[in-house]
Amino acid sequence: MGRDHLFRTLDKPVFVVDSNQRIMDCNEAARRLCTGTTQIGSRIDEVLPGETTAEGLLPSATDEQSMIKIDSGDATRMYELTRSEIAPVGDFQESVVILNDITEQRQRKQELERQNQRLEEFASVVSHDLRSPL
Repeated sequence: MGRDHLFRTLDKPVFVVDSNQRIMDCNEAARRLCTGTTQIGSRIDEVLPGETTAEGLLPSATDEQSMIKIDSGDATRMYELTRSEIAPVGDFQESVVILNDITEQRQRKQELERQNQRLEEFASVVSHDLRSPL
């Protein structure tokens, strides 16, 4: 089935969690992120590396986003988490949680902020020099 193939081969970590934040299913990218320790039935905050809690980890409302840092040993990566509820089946309410690695975006943003700060300092010096008599 195309839906199953997409879920299994998507390069972003994807978790299906129940209302208690317990993992019902996950894809291969999620298993790699969790260094292979992902166990069905475990709470999502128990399997993600680093210090996280399910309450702080997952957005409280559907289709909201939150961010977490995950230390993978050699580097710290920043992830944006998006949670979307799946239509309930009987008494079960499940959500899909997708982690999007935004580390490089954050690094570019910080570099641009540093460059802007330097440009503002330079502009201030030039402006002061132009106003001062020679």
